[in-house]
Amino acid sequence: MPVIQMVEVFPEQVDELAALAKPIWTDHFTPIIGAEQTAYMIEKFQSAPAMRAQMANEGYHYYFFLYDGQKAGYTGIRRDGDSLFLSKIYVEKSFRRKGIASHGIAFMTDLCRREGLRKIWLTVNKHNDGSIACYRSRGFTVAYPLVTDIGNGFVMDDYVMEKWVAPRTLLYVDTCLRTGSRTRELADAFLNAYRKAHPQDTVDVVRLAEADIHCIRGEELERREALKSEGKIDAPEFAEARRFAAADGIVVAAPMWELSFPAILKAYIETVSVPGITFRYGEGDTGCIGCCKASRLLYLTTRGGIYTGAASGLELGEKEMKALSQFFGIPGFDCLFAEGTDLLPPEEVAGRMEQAKSAAAQMARVW
Repeated sequence: MPVIQMVEVFPEQVDELAALAKPIWTDHFTPIIGAEQTAYMIEKFQSAPAMRAQMANEGYHYYFFLYDGQKAGYTGIRRDGDSLFLSKIYVEKSFRRKGIASHGIAFMTDLCRREGLRKIWLTVNKHNDGSIACYRSRGFTVAYPLVTDIGNGFVMDDYVMEKWVAPRTLLYVDTCLRTGSRTRELADAFLNAYRKAHPQDTVDVVRLAEADIHCIRGEELERREALKSEGKIDAPEFAEARRFAAADGIVVAAPMWELSFPAILKAYIETVSVPGITFRYGEGDTGCIGCCKASRLLYLTTRGGIYTGAASGLELGEKEMKALSQFFGIPGFDCLFAEGTDLLPPEEVAGRMEQAKSAAAQMARVW
C-alpha cells in the first residue's frame, strides 16, 4: 500500500521547493488567470526568495508531500490568531486523486486540535472550480468573497473558505415582535437545519421582545460614556456587546418595517456598538476598525411589498445591515428574504415562503 508522508521543508531546501512549485503553478493556474499573472504570482509568492522571507519573517511552515518517497507536492501553513491559514496546497498532476490532499488536511485538522486552533481557512480563485469542489468535499465552506490587489495591475479574485475544527457559537438575534411572524418562520427553518447539521455548536438566542433592550438616553447614556472614557469595557453595561463580539457567526431575523427594520433592532445595535469591544478607533475611510470575531452575518427578512425591482432604492434594512457588518469587521454578509407577502394571493405567498425556507435550510447546512 502506498505510503504518504509530510516532511517539513528547511531553509536550505527552499530552492528545491521553488523548483517543485513552478511547474505545478504554471500548469494549474495558466488556464485560469493567464500566463502573465501566473508568472508574476510565482515570482511574488512562490520563488525561493519569497518563500525564505515567509518562513523567516511571517511564521510560515512548508512541507513536502512524499508519495512512496517521491516528492508529489507541497503545502504551506501559518498560525493566524486562533486559526490556521492554509496558504498553499498543491499536488503534481501525476499524483492527484491518490489521497494526498486529504492526508494534508487531516494533518492540519489534527494540528488545530493539538494546538487549540478553532478553524482552518484559505483563499481560492473564484474560477478554480476543481479546487473549490475538492475543498468542499473535505469539509470547507465558502465564507465570503475577497478581492486583493497584488500589484502590477493584477488582483486575486478569491473566495475565503473555512473548515471549523472546534465547536462554534452562533448568535441568533430575533427581532420579530408579532405572533405568527413570517420572518420567524424563515429563521426557524434556518435554525432547525443548522442544529441538525452542526449538533456540536451552540446557538445563543437573543429575543429582543423579551430582553432589556431600549433606547439609551439620559443618565444611562452618561454612565455608559463615562465607563467608555475610563476604559471599563468589562462593565455589566457592555455584556451584550461582548456577547455580540465573541460570536463565531451571527443571524439577525428582522421583518421589514417602514422600509427598514423594527426600532428595537436599532436600539440593540446602539447597545452593542462599544469602542474597544465591537470596534475600535483607527485609520481608514471610516476612522474605525471592526473587532468582532464572526466571519459571517446572515440577515433574514420578509417584506410585504416587492423591493427587488423599481422600488429597490427604497429598501434600507439590508443595506444598513450590510454596512454595519463591514463596520463591525464581519467580512461575510448574506441576505435571504421573501417578499410580496402582503400584496400577492395567499397561494403565491405560501409558495414564496416555502421556497425561502428551503433556501434557508440549505444555507444552514453549509454554514
